[in-house]
Amino acid sequence: MLIKTTLKEDGTTVESESRGLTVSYNTKDRNVGMNPGELMLSALGGCMTGIASEMAGEFGIDLKAFSVDVEGISAADHSRPGFAEIHTTVHMSADITPEKAEEFVAEIEQICPIRDVLANGSHVHHTIDLNK
Repeated sequence: MLIKTTLKEDGTTVESESRGLTVSYNTKDRNVGMNPGELMLSALGGCMTGIASEMAGEFGIDLKAFSVDVEGISAADHSRPGFAEIHTTVHMSADITPEKAEEFVAEIEQICPIRDVLANGSHVHHTIDLNK
């Protein structure tokens, strides 16, 4: 998967493109879109929600509603730039037991690739191209 991310000419808007689709976001407190941290948290919630929709039938669940609240918690001592913790709260409407709901959410978490990257980390490498 390749995402191309570009700083726009205004110097404050960033645009990312993949598969012909784009998302714009802020770098300097402008209200163009979510900031990168919000987009990352949104990706986690979106991934979990999409998987829930796809897997409910496999679990025999008639899922009437499903949403995920995702909260990024910064380190109290500001010892790192990212989130020290990420908390999710799953809200669902379905006629199932609490145990079945726990099993369902555990399976969602197990196969969600965004959660995997956030929980287990990935090696990040860079290359520099000085467009001369």
